[in-house]
Amino acid sequence: MPLDHGPPLIDRMPPRMLFAELVAGALDRTGVAPSPHAAAYLVDLLAEAVRPGPDPAAETFTEGLMRARSERGGERASRLRALGDRALFLSGYFVDSLERCTANPGWVAEVGRIAYSDLSSLLSRRQAAWTGSRLYRELAERFPQYSEVLTEVGDGVRAATTSGLAPLFERYLRLGRGVDRRRLVRRGLVVPEDGGFVQ
Repeated sequence: MPLDHGPPLIDRMPPRMLFAELVAGALDRTGVAPSPHAAAYLVDLLAEAVRPGPDPAAETFTEGLMRARSERGGERASRLRALGDRALFLSGYFVDSLERCTANPGWVAEVGRIAYSDLSSLLSRRQAAWTGSRLYRELAERFPQYSEVLTEVGDGVRAATTSGLAPLFERYLRLGRGVDRRRLVRRGLVVPEDGGFVQ
């Protein structure tokens, strides 16, 4: 069910199906055109995030990167992927939560980009993992775009279930990010220079 026709039916749809629809809409609104593998990865990332699991937030992003780089082989690949996924998810879907804590959103995004880039390099040495290497290179190179797509998904879900556009507009006033201004414009708002807005 598209967001335009009411809140997503997360309790009635399998998570992957729901997120496939939400990501498709976010890609359309943002104009981002990922490879099919990257689009599927974004859907899977969101679907996995709603499943209960261990909380990786016990270590900072810097500690996570240092620890991943100190490992070898499969453990290194696993840690790099988990770190990149955590950074992409938080810097996209939950960007507001980063702004309320001590983590700098720009640094979190950079750590995610580095983690995916390192993972791509690691996998490129293995012939059987060449497709994975290209996927993670794409995630590293286009990290800001894919983060914006996940922010669009998160904002859409929150707008359908809470107080509409107020949180997005408040974030724009606080940070002045062009990304947030574009989201407001896509939703039919005019954002004048003085910081007010009209519909």
